[in-house]
Amino acid sequence: MKKLLIPLVFVASLAIVACNKNDGGSTAATPGSNYWQNCGSCQMFGQGPALLTAVKGQTTDGGLQFSLDLQGQSGGMPAYGNPKAVVYYQGPAAFTGYMRVNNSSLICGAMPGDYMIRPLQPSSMYALTVQGGQYEAMGPNGYRILFRLGNAVFYNNDGGGVSSASMNNRVGLNIILDYVNGSPCGSISTY
Repeated sequence: MKKLLIPLVFVASLAIVACNKNDGGSTAATPGSNYWQNCGSCQMFGQGPALLTAVKGQTTDGGLQFSLDLQGQSGGMPAYGNPKAVVYYQGPAAFTGYMRVNNSSLICGAMPGDYMIRPLQPSSMYALTVQGGQYEAMGPNGYRILFRLGNAVFYNNDGGGVSSASMNNRVGLNIILDYVNGSPCGSISTY
């Protein structure tokens, strides 16, 4: 019995490792893929239109740039499809989108390139401010950055205010970098 059990455990563990590869190939979100697959409490997202799309943010030197979509929970909010719905929205929220690393020294030597961002735990939103939540950014060659959102504040300088109808929405971000390719890093701000 013992001789049969050891090979069986070995084969089972090989199958688990093979099915859970960690090279970024099976988990990196690409356009059209399911951003929400690794976020167990994000089932409420992706059901309706995004509150905001292609919101830009960057560090003052442009070494780190963001293009983010903000998704909220469509249920329970009568004005969800309204362009100004984001102004009144409060509740769970999550970002998806891209982060471009142009200056690797800003993020503990992160490999330059584009990183696909997806949530691991949702954030919460109130009065154009998003707080909390955990995110994963997958980049070139499976390079992985895990971060928490300290806060994100939306603003718009075109006179019409923050709205899904404007392409001039911006976001200021405070990010806590938990791991950059396996190593703790620190924090960064785009204010």
